[in-house]
Amino acid sequence: MEELIPWAVGVIGVPVVGWLKGRLGWNGKQALWLTAGVSVCLAIGVLIYSGDLTTAEISWANVAGVFGVVFSAATLVYKQFAKKKE
Repeated sequence: MEELIPWAVGVIGVPVVGWLKGRLGWNGKQALWLTAGVSVCLAIGVLIYSGDLTTAEISWANVAGVFGVVFSAATLVYKQFAKKKE
């Protein structure tokens, strides 16, 4: 069950990124960097919540692994919404 947390967070990340893009008026590469930044923040949150990360043991390997899952989930959900809007 704990393996599903990053995917769930990725799904939650889509409306967060959409809201931020709307408020900031960003598109294109800016929006991609925004998505990456939100994914990193959410990945760190997942690691802290699951107990896999404390402030004393932040490593790029931990963050990169969860970032990949969160970013992938957010991208998949976004693509599904984008197809439905067309």
